[in-house]
Amino acid sequence: MLYRWPQGRVIRTIFLVLSIAIAVDLGWKGAWAQYVAYDNQQQITSLVGAIIFGVLAAVSFFGGIAAIGFVPKTAQFMIEVEQEMARVTWPGRPEVVRATIIITIMTIVLALIIFLVDLTLSKAVMDGLFSLGKG
Repeated sequence: MLYRWPQGRVIRTIFLVLSIAIAVDLGWKGAWAQYVAYDNQQQITSLVGAIIFGVLAAVSFFGGIAAIGFVPKTAQFMIEVEQEMARVTWPGRPEVVRATIIITIMTIVLALIIFLVDLTLSKAVMDGLFSLGKG
């Protein structure tokens, strides 16, 4: 039995769904796409190798997740993460819009300052370099 299974089930479910989605995506776009695109012996050999390595990777990944689930410290950490995320207060739309506008303005101002400093220094360096040969 997993340590404190009723608690932390949201985090465990998210990890499980993400793991399945990644495995399906890798299987479909990786080895299966090569098999569908080509029909020769080399591609079939590649497909078999990919399936074997994919199964080994999935077994080790899910085995690792299952092993971690039995460690009380790890399960407690996932429970605390879930509890902390429940306490987070997310900003409202006006706050997000205001922060976005401020960040955009500050980015433009900083870009202009960097541009002007770069332009000034490059002009000074170029004038200094070209004046060396005139003397």
